[in-house]
Amino acid sequence: MSRYFFDFHDGVTLIDETGVDLENLDAARAEAIKSLSAIAADTASAKHLNELVMVVRDEGGKTVLTASMTFKMEDA
Repeated sequence: MSRYFFDFHDGVTLIDETGVDLENLDAARAEAIKSLSAIAADTASAKHLNELVMVVRDEGGKTVLTASMTFKMEDA
């Protein structure tokens, strides 16, 4: 098991100080996708462009993965 930290950016940066113990980088990738999807669903009522970015760091602080999602909501 390794500890991974998931920092979130959407115009404001939230640094993960706790981290999550996961089996490997594939598990961290799945966690990043799950987290970004949940955050996007929570902000689905926004009527502007949103870019969500998650930077995944390992125990040594090295960035091992960056995931991003961009979406736009507008009335027809």
